[in-house]
Amino acid sequence: MASAALRVAVRRLSQQSSSRAPVLLRQMFEPKSCTYTYLLGDPESREALLIDPVLETAQRDAQLVKELGLKLLYAVNTHCHADHITGSGALRSLLPGCQSVISRLSGAQADVHIEEDFFQGKHFFLYGEFPGDERRKLIRYVTAFNGELEDYMSERVQFVITAQEWDPVFEEALETRASPGHTPGCVTFVLDDQSMAFTGDALLIRGCGRTDFQQGCARTLYHSVHEKIFTLPGNCLIYPAHDYHGLTVSTVEEERTLNPRLTLTCEEFIKVMDNLNLPKPQQIGLPPGEGMRGAARRLRGQQLEALTRVALMEQRVKELQRQKKELRIEMEVEVALLRGELAGERVAARREEEQLRELLGQQVESHQSSQELREQALETRASPGHTPGCVTFVLDDQSMAFTGDALLIRGCGRTDFQQGCARTLYHSVHEKIFTLPGNCLIYPAHDYHGLTVSTVEEERTLNPRLTLTCEEFIKVMDNLNLPKPQQIATCFAAQVTVPSAEPGRRLATSGDLLPGRNGGVGAPGASGEGVTTSLDPGVRSLVR
Repeated sequence: MASAALRVAVRRLSQQSSSRAPVLLRQMFEPKSCTYTYLLGDPESREALLIDPVLETAQRDAQLVKELGLKLLYAVNTHCHADHITGSGALRSLLPGCQSVISRLSGAQADVHIEEDFFQGKHFFLYGEFPGDERRKLIRYVTAFNGELEDYMSERVQFVITAQEWDPVFEEALETRASPGHTPGCVTFVLDDQSMAFTGDALLIRGCGRTDFQQGCARTLYHSVHEKIFTLPGNCLIYPAHDYHGLTVSTVEEERTLNPRLTLTCEEFIKVMDNLNLPKPQQIGLPPGEGMRGAARRLRGQQLEALTRVALMEQRVKELQRQKKELRIEMEVEVALLRGELAGERVAARREEEQLRELLGQQVESHQSSQELREQALETRASPGHTPGCVTFVLDDQSMAFTGDALLIRGCGRTDFQQGCARTLYHSVHEKIFTLPGNCLIYPAHDYHGLTVSTVEEERTLNPRLTLTCEEFIKVMDNLNLPKPQQIATCFAAQVTVPSAEPGRRLATSGDLLPGRNGGVGAPGASGEGVTTSLDPGVRSLVR
């Protein structure tokens, strides 16, 4: 059972049940290839998996797994990447017990191979060696087409186990959806409550993976995205394998309506993809030390992919035949439904005038209620120390905090200029941020290691500076000896606003904020709380 990739540590990854803690999710970034790696964990069992790890950041990922007290069971790849070397092998060495996982159709080697059912997506293909008690599970495979056995499929499958005949692990699992096109072996992983989908290179934010090498096919990719991803709920979060514009997440509805390529017709999409004329990825060649053995593996993979393409084409023909029959039945049903809808519309038309009057009466009350909700949406907490004017914004249910430079992931902002004060920063973080609930998500203004989010509990226990005593913290901050930011003068000149003159009051300039001017944390506006600024009314309504 341990080699069933779909089991992975996702026994409890469902977010629909309010009785369970939500899935632990961490998104990490590798800047050279612009690759996102995702850490998914079960807060109760502490089992976890990594999706699309990168060799260069494997050490970082392993360290985070250890810090969070997780047991990494699988390093999973959505496909065989051409722009970077996977970190699966390194993670198997760094974290014993971890197994590598990839689609069988990728042609790549791994501890576990997975593949979605070619036909209905209602079965799971499990490859690899199974203990004796697993062999007595289903060895029978019947397709959805009139119960006929597909011989060419049965030769390639050791065991085929349906979700109903497996144990309850499949009630809350990570679903594998084949999404070929970028490569024949691409898969998309979908959380069982369909709240998240990890799409690899098949679907990017406002884009998609290229199809001009690795046996790519634009027509196949178009159908994969429209049939396997765009059929998910509109609010399902899309987490891609890459992004080149600083975006981190999208939704199915956004990409269905805003993706400039995949909102085209299939033929228009193919024409665009066939004329991209992109250069080959820099790391597409053999990795160091791979040599002839790696070339042989790749050729075997290409041979397997060629055979699989034939199977995919046969599948497509059968799907089209089934769709033809379904369309004829749907047309007959549609006529009957339209007749019923016509009668219903006549009744509804008589109600519209009454409903309109009721809605107009509720409009004022609804507007007032929504205004009150907006005014309570975002709390401002003064967190001086990095600068006197630092503030932290906290969502009113205390589920998220935007800490600026006061608190970073495993660090904090410097205090050696802009009237910074280490003692003030220490008390700000401990009194204004660390008093939030432990599961409150921390979103900082900066990170220099590819991390994007942390929690209050993580920083309370793992932050190497802020777990010190106050005096130890001050000593560390006073001896950082960091160079000044290169653009400090330009940024101050562009960002500091000069207020209107008042009698007897000197106007502040950008020079007042540079080192050596008006030192101390008691400068005007240092607290940040209760200060009314000339914000746009729509923005000011969000601040308590």
